[in-house]
Formats: sequence, C-alpha cells, structure tokens
Amino acid sequence: MRYMQKHILKKVWKVLLIAILLFTSLFPASLPVEAKTSAGFKVQNQKLYDPDGRRHFLKVAWYLGPFKNVNTSSVQTYKSKQYNTIQMAVYWWRFDTDGDGVVDTGNQDLVGFNNYLQAIKDAGLYAAIDFQTYNVGGKGVPDAFFDSHPNSQALDQDRNPVVDDVYFDGSAKVPSIFSSDYTTASRNFIKDFLNKIDTSNIIYFETAVEPQYMPVHFIDYHPNAISKFNAQYGRDPGGRDDAQWNLFRATELADWIDGDAQAIKSVVPDALISVDYLEDGPDTIPERHGNAARFLEKLDEADIIDVVWHYGYGCPDRCDFVYDRVEQYAADKNWAISEHMTVNGDLVNKDITDLLNHTIEKGNTFGWNFVNAAPSTANSFTVYNDDFSPKGNMGFIDTDFKNIWQLKALGISNSIDGFGSDFISDTFPATVTPGEEVTFTATVKNIGSKTWDGSLYTDSGKGRIVLYNNENDDFGAFDKVPLKHSDRVASNQTVNIPFTVTVPTTAGSYQLDLQMAKDKINKFGEIYNISVNVVGDTPTLTVQDIIDAYGSDDVSADVNNDGIVNSIDFAIVAQQ
Repeated sequence: MRYMQKHILKKVWKVLLIAILLFTSLFPASLPVEAKTSAGFKVQNQKLYDPDGRRHFLKVAWYLGPFKNVNTSSVQTYKSKQYNTIQMAVYWWRFDTDGDGVVDTGNQDLVGFNNYLQAIKDAGLYAAIDFQTYNVGGKGVPDAFFDSHPNSQALDQDRNPVVDDVYFDGSAKVPSIFSSDYTTASRNFIKDFLNKIDTSNIIYFETAVEPQYMPVHFIDYHPNAISKFNAQYGRDPGGRDDAQWNLFRATELADWIDGDAQAIKSVVPDALISVDYLEDGPDTIPERHGNAARFLEKLDEADIIDVVWHYGYGCPDRCDFVYDRVEQYAADKNWAISEHMTVNGDLVNKDITDLLNHTIEKGNTFGWNFVNAAPSTANSFTVYNDDFSPKGNMGFIDTDFKNIWQLKALGISNSIDGFGSDFISDTFPATVTPGEEVTFTATVKNIGSKTWDGSLYTDSGKGRIVLYNNENDDFGAFDKVPLKHSDRVASNQTVNIPFTVTVPTTAGSYQLDLQMAKDKINKFGEIYNISVNVVGDTPTLTVQDIIDAYGSDDVSADVNNDGIVNSIDFAIVAQQ
C-alpha cells in the first residue's frame, strides 16, 4: 500500500512538472522592459542644456495635428524657418476612440505620428509632445469614455454636470480630477502611447494642456472630492469664499498634474516635464486654481512652467503678474520659464518685437512656441497661410531668429566681434564664514564664433580675455582673472577659470556677479549670478594676530577705533 501511494505521488509530480514546463514554454515570463529615454536635455540654473552641456534656446513650431495623412515634408519647411523643435499635440480621442486607455489597434494617426517623429529626427531637429487629456481649453477626452463612465464628470456647486462652454460650444464634458476612472484611463493612455513611440529625440513632455478647474464655473463637487475633504476637515465644503476648500482644491490640482507627470516618467524616467500655469488676474484664481500660492508650492514634478497670459488678453499689451507670480518659486524649484503659446494666430498682428523682448525681460531663458504652426489661411488661430507665408508680423522671426533673437535670448546680444559666453557651473561653497577668502572655479562656454586665445594680449591688455567681477563692491569691484597663456577655447568648448574673492565680514545673503570681458574692460555674454551665503559670527582677532600681520608690536588691535577687534582691523593692517 505504501509503495502504491509513493508510486502514485511520483507520477503526479511528474505530470505536474511536465505541465509547468509546457506552460512556461507557451507563456514565458515577461522580461524586464528597458526604460525609454528622452533626448537627455536638462534644466540647470533655470536654463536648458543638452547632454553635452551646450545651452539651447528653443524656437518651437507647435503642430496640433492630425497625423493620419500628415505631410512629413513640412518638417523641412519648419527647418528653413529656423525652428529647432517641433511640438506635437497628442489628443487622447484621436488615438483611443473608445477611451479605454489603450491606443486603438491599427490606429493610423499613430502611424503618421511615428513617421513625423522620424522625419523630425532625420532633419536634425528635436521633438516635444503635449498630452491633450483634459476637456477645458482643449478637448482631448474621447466621448466614449463618458459613455462608459458617466459618473466621471465634474460637478458645479449646485451638483450639476459641467461642460466647457467657455472655450468650446458646450460639447466637451469636463472630467473630474477626483474620478479614479478618469485618472486611471488617462494615465494608462499616456503610458501606452509612450510605449508605442520613439522617445529618444523628445526634449520635453507637457502634461494635460491648460490644467485648471474652470475660469467661470466653480468646481469640483464630485462625490469623491466632498468625501476626501470631509475626511480631512470634518465637514462638507462651502462655496467660493471657503478658504480651506480653496487650499484643498489647489493641492489636489497640483497632485493631479504631478500624477500625470509620474505616469510619463514611469516610461521615460529622464523626461523633462512642462506644465502650463494660467492666471489672468486675481479675480478668477479661486475658480481656476483655488489658491495660486498653494498650487505652485505643491507642484513638484515640473521642470518648465509655461505662463498664460503674457501679452494682450485683457492686458493693454504686456502682462507681468503671471511672470511675477511664478518667479517667486522658480529659482528654488529650478523652473525654466516659458509661455504657453508665445505667439498664436490671435497675436500675429501685435507688436511681436515688443512681445518677444518682454518675454526675455521677464525671465524666459527656455524658448518660444508658435501655435498653430500648421498652414491654414482660413483658420484664424494659425500663424501661417496655406502656402506657409507668415501671417501678420510673423515674418521677421523666421529670418532673424538665429542671428539676432536667439543670441539675444541667450544673453549674448552685447557680443563683441563674435565673442559670446555662457556660464555652465561653479564650485562656490553653499556657505562661507565672514571675511573668508574663497577660491572657486567657474566653468564657462564659448558660444560665440571666435576662439578665445589666452596668448593674444599686449601689456596694455589689448586682446586679453578675462573673467570679471562685475563691479560688485561687496567682493572688491573690478577684480579680473585672465585666461591662462596656454588656454585656447574654440566655439562651443568650455574652460575652467579659477577665481578668488574675499567675502563680506558680516553674515547675510549676497550676490556675486561674473561676466567675461575682452581687452580687459569690454564685457560680453551673460551676467552670471552666484548666491553667497555668509554664515557665522564675525571673527574676533587677538592683539597678537594684529601684531603678527603688522610685523611689529607697535600697533593697537582696534585699528579703526570702532570699539571691536575683528577682520576689518586685520584687513586694514594687512594693506599697510
């Protein structure tokens, strides 16, 4: 009996083993999928750099589609108009008609999209993409999604379903960012789409275009929003003047955008994330964001902020408040600043010279985008006619971008005879002590056309290239450090320049400004700002310190008779 049981068990295990081997041969375990990569650009000091450390300023042709029968030869036309990047709008409904979060099998827009991506790469240009997965300001959600998920629509204060009747005719149902059905499906679409394209030439990825609640309707009173708010505050939300409700809404809006960004990064971990920030004045902030400060504070995944509105649209011309709002957070969060639709069809008849100068003055060090870049005489929103001739005042930017406007945006409009510079990095310590002598290195790139030759100078300084302390008395104005005699820095090459300064003797925050100069005094290129944080007490010197520095005991320690002995006395004695 025992033998029979053992024999049967042996046969059972043998059958199971065969079944397991057969199953694994038919359905092999999924191998780890190698993460996709972007074009490898980075934002550093709020500026855009490629993987080789070269700084860029973008001219972006924003193409809204469709892609099904897109003419790839238009890429060469954009290149001839001095564009270096083409941005493509990814409308969710165009690629996933049933709204299930998966690109339709055999989708022809996807075929055309991939063909266009390849044409951009072959032309030596870069790509960017934006996800139109929302329904405010840009109808992106498939209608079929709401057929399957009717409870995913946002609700106003009276608990009525909301449609976009501000930017559209009311046909676009507004999804609730509190609906898990919506966020799951939209993010699944983002991930599936990215897995089906070549991302290696894409500079940046924009999350849901124009992310906001609504500029008019006060939303969102979706049951999930009320439940979550109640769990945090122990009550139901109030109306427009409920401060806690607005802070909650602002936080949730930022979390929604960050969640979309994380969906992008789950496929392309090194992706640069672009986010729109909309503000047309304080009156609509509760409707759009809830609370502007909280929204920007809580936004964690963004690398580029595209401001809206920057020119016209209720302003006489220049709008400063939206830049000023973002600037409060940009340095700490290392945000590059640009515009959402720097120029569109509504702005082509404006003074575009003034418009572009304004963007530079307000801190745009990233690039400009022109929308809709598809040629259409009849469509008032486009910037080109059917034959690609420019509308309104667009013409000069297509001929003068590289030689004038790009240089100006890069901070080298004051270049001298082809001399231009861009500061890449520095090794200045995060904190220093009062009166400390600091030696650090500045890495500077030659972005002009002329080689910097350290050997070409005369006794009078003619031809000398120097790193210059830009007249900052806190660190000793007019300090200069020349290139080494052996230095030869060709265009697009970098050089490390050592520099020594003595920091102020009083604790506090200071700014050291550096700039390159030719012939010792003719400055060129960008002014580079280094934040100097002086921490600690002013050092107290002994009488012996002063005697040692002076070389004699015939000296009073309090040299300047200010009642204290400190590094100021030491500096005075050392200079005698």
